[in-house]
Amino acid sequence: MQAGRYSRRIRAVLPESVNSLAQAQLINDLRVTARTKKRRDLPADAATVDYLFPAYLEWYGDHRAPTSLRDLKLVYNAHISRILGVEKILAITTENLDYYQQVRLREKVPRADRNVKPRTVNKELNYFSGFLKWCRRHKKINIAPVYYEKLSAPRPRPPRNCWAMPGSSGSVVTALCVRSIMRILPIQPFIKVTSFAMYPTEATALR
Repeated sequence: MQAGRYSRRIRAVLPESVNSLAQAQLINDLRVTARTKKRRDLPADAATVDYLFPAYLEWYGDHRAPTSLRDLKLVYNAHISRILGVEKILAITTENLDYYQQVRLREKVPRADRNVKPRTVNKELNYFSGFLKWCRRHKKINIAPVYYEKLSAPRPRPPRNCWAMPGSSGSVVTALCVRSIMRILPIQPFIKVTSFAMYPTEATALR
């Protein structure tokens, strides 16, 4: 088999987010470096998100639960790499994270007729913020603080016609749906709630 400049050329598929020759060349350089192993690390000012994130996943697996690692891998492979993978870590700014929010909010959830929820985007950027923090501490990359405004994501209200049982002192009562209660305990010990954010003393007053 021929080697060197006369060997068979392999065509590699680039990420969809690549839209310039410079980005394509950078990704190719990173792939060649990883394949030939002529150097172990890129200089800090050249390292990209895609270059360091695999090392972060290894560290994350040693320090976090397997379920958290699995979720982070899904988020990185599906979204972070696609949108921010080619960005140089030292050049990450608020504009990059704002752009990430805009892209994700316009995308549809697979097999669902709705857009991605703000709460999901906030979770994904929390993962990415953890990656930047790891780059500062473990890779000694002097990344400037990146500030961004989280998307408004109010928690959904509990279903109507629910009942509540007073919790411990100072805690919000736990709402339970009538159907669930009927299967567990008689209905008498429970109090109907007219407000979904009532405290035990307030719920007791409704008796």
